[in-house]
Amino acid sequence: MNVKRSLSIFSIIIFLSIVMFKFQNCSAPNKGEGGALATEGSGPGFVDDLVNKKLAFVENLIITKHDKGTINFDGLCDRDSNGKVVEWVIEDMGSRDVVLEGSSECIHGGFRITADQMNDLECNIDYDLVAAVDEHHDNVIVRKKCKPMSAVEDVIEDGNYGYEKQCYFELENEANQHDSVCYRVCYGSGKLFSRVQEHPDKCSK
Repeated sequence: MNVKRSLSIFSIIIFLSIVMFKFQNCSAPNKGEGGALATEGSGPGFVDDLVNKKLAFVENLIITKHDKGTINFDGLCDRDSNGKVVEWVIEDMGSRDVVLEGSSECIHGGFRITADQMNDLECNIDYDLVAAVDEHHDNVIVRKKCKPMSAVEDVIEDGNYGYEKQCYFELENEANQHDSVCYRVCYGSGKLFSRVQEHPDKCSK
């Protein structure tokens, strides 16, 4: 195993450990008005469920940026699965047609799925990402965000987030509203991190 790959897997484990710590302390993040987080926990029994599984994602829902062609999806796997192949598919939740598929590997308690054809997914449609090792499997819902009517980048100060972070004021056409709505939307490595409604003027700079 090369050094770069080892560091990548180590960073996954550190990130997932932080997420698990947050769940253990039951500290729900503030979504803000109109917020919709990309990662949603599974409730109080989340950590116990992970302990009893061969592999598991740490989110229930992941929303991706409309123009991000490659997305990494991370998960946990147990010690007995170290070195084993993790097969994965992304399926249309309605028809169960396979849209994308591939394989990864469980390394030191973590696995990373790299889906490099995310442009093949339709926007605002729920897909099922299923990962399996041996007869054990877990899944997470994946939804690609539709292209906004307009987007103005909100320059943020550089911070040690451990991932690429970008924020925009996006003007969206709500399905049940005649008027468009302005949101401040932030993405981390191409995945929705936060979404908060803002004054319309913010989207017309």
